[in-house]
Amino acid sequence: MQSMIPLHHARIIFVFGSLDLGGAERQGLLLAESLRNDYGAEVEVWGLKNSPGRLSELCEEKGLPWRGVKCGWGRYALTRLAKLGKFALTLRKRQPDAILAYTRLPNLVCGIAWHFTGARIMVWNQRDEGLLLKDGFWERLAVRNASCFISNSLAGKVFLEKLYRVPSRKISVIHNGILLSARAPEATAWRKKLQIPEGTPTACMIANIHHYKDHHTLLRAWALVTLKDSPPPVLLLAGRIDEGGDELLTLAEQLGISERVKLLGQVDDVGGLLRSVDVCVHSSVSEGLPNAVLEAMAAGIAVAGTDIPGIREAVGPDGYRFLAPVRDVERLASSLAELLQDKLLRERVGALMLERAKAEFDVGELCARTAALLAREMTADESL
Repeated sequence: MQSMIPLHHARIIFVFGSLDLGGAERQGLLLAESLRNDYGAEVEVWGLKNSPGRLSELCEEKGLPWRGVKCGWGRYALTRLAKLGKFALTLRKRQPDAILAYTRLPNLVCGIAWHFTGARIMVWNQRDEGLLLKDGFWERLAVRNASCFISNSLAGKVFLEKLYRVPSRKISVIHNGILLSARAPEATAWRKKLQIPEGTPTACMIANIHHYKDHHTLLRAWALVTLKDSPPPVLLLAGRIDEGGDELLTLAEQLGISERVKLLGQVDDVGGLLRSVDVCVHSSVSEGLPNAVLEAMAAGIAVAGTDIPGIREAVGPDGYRFLAPVRDVERLASSLAELLQDKLLRERVGALMLERAKAEFDVGELCARTAALLAREMTADESL
């Protein structure tokens, strides 16, 4: 156990929007385990919805206490205040030392309510480039109250500085961390399971399906991908279908690519899936530092995607060539075709991605830097 006295036996509560599993939740779970196992903290995982999900299942497996506490935002001010007050009282009963909130609603709720919980600090985790956050009274109140901020990308840091004028000294850029597992060339389990013939070029996008990603552009680009002297390529879409799944199926049918697109739903064996494909693709309009891209890099897989700050920060200069402007169907199709057509190229790029993942996105760095930040902030609170 690492020596960091302020965290030993400290009660740290992670607050997410729900108990379903996405990129933010995956990162939070890695950190929660480390704070408990390596630093002796007492960790709990909360979701702002009552219903359990994959996140709560994983907490059960890992022996982490979890709880669903329904807390919506409320349309009217009085309703909102009542909800926030009730949530603060519920938190107060658990006597937290630190609260780590992830994504928009938890950041707002905890930012406003945490002073009434008895907690010593509240950390705002900025996981994107400011998606859905506005320059309003409630947002500014929550931002002003937060003890400090962690952004997983430079773009998120810039957003907080520009819109809310958060001092740079209060924002720490701590990249997502990925458990490294080099690609195993012989891994074919997923191809067999999905009945994809050997030698069929295959790409995948790992992202929950909702309107904040850009699966529509990807499908339109996939319809343009044609390869010489090879079977028709197959696209795998892995992720929980929150909304828009039927729209994607309809679009694929209209584009005439239904036989070449497979919706897999939520996938737990992400590493196994990645070891079975040739290329990872990530089409989106707004990201912090996308977990799926980092996981592909850690598996030694070349990445094509959208040219937005979070993805650029992930892949680095060696990957810029395969990024297309937002909603540029033809450029994305060209990047995919180039990688799928040229095995030596994608293997060379994949090796570069793996080296970058090792150097920049190790999970140990994420946990150590976050633990140091929490210890520093909690020590500073004691001196006030």
